[in-house]
This record gives sequence, structure tokens and C-alpha cells, in this order.
Amino acid sequence: MKRIIGIVLVIIVLISAWALFKTDPTEMDLLYISRTNFEGETLTTDGSFSSGAIKYSGYDYKIEGDTMYVTIKNRLFIGKSGDFSIEIKDDKLQHVKKVLLQGKETSDTYQIWPYLEE
Repeated sequence: MKRIIGIVLVIIVLISAWALFKTDPTEMDLLYISRTNFEGETLTTDGSFSSGAIKYSGYDYKIEGDTMYVTIKNRLFIGKSGDFSIEIKDDKLQHVKKVLLQGKETSDTYQIWPYLEE
């Protein structure tokens, strides 16, 4: 019986650790972008999360044609502060005409450069 309880406790600890340390793409409604600057081969953007439990854990980007897609990754509770500042340098950026923030789903995008007024 003690062995079964020990196995169950180990499984609970492993699942909890996985949940705390795994990274996910951030949903668009949880992001706030305060500034985006694009010059030559460098993109810089600053932002934060609308939920205090979400912490910044990095980003991914891809360039398809003249469009750049940036995905902000997050973790729950553990990580850097909820604010983030990203600087991306890439030779391919000189051909980019627009930058889209991409959420969990590939269809979930928001244009962050050039800024479009609604």
C-alpha cells in the first residue's frame, strides 16, 4: 500500500512540475503591446501580460514572404516578470512589410507593425 501511495505522490509531483515549467504560446487577449519599433534588420517590441500569474518565457518568430509572425511564450507562476522586451535581429527583416503577433492558433493574429488604427 505504501508503494502505491509513493508512486501516486511521485506522479503528482511530476505532473505539477511539468505544468509549472512548460511553455505555451500566449493567447492574444492576454497580451498588451506597448511599443513596436522596426528599423532595417532589427525589430524591438515591449509588452506585458494582462494576468499576473503569467510569466514571460521567450518568443519564436518566422518570416513568410513579406510577413513576420512573432509568438510570445509564457509559463504559469515561474519565470521572468510579466513584462517583456524583445529585440530580434535578422537579415531577412529588410524584406518584411508587416509584423503580426500570433497566438496559440495560427489564425489568431494581430498586426503590431505598421500600426493600424481601428
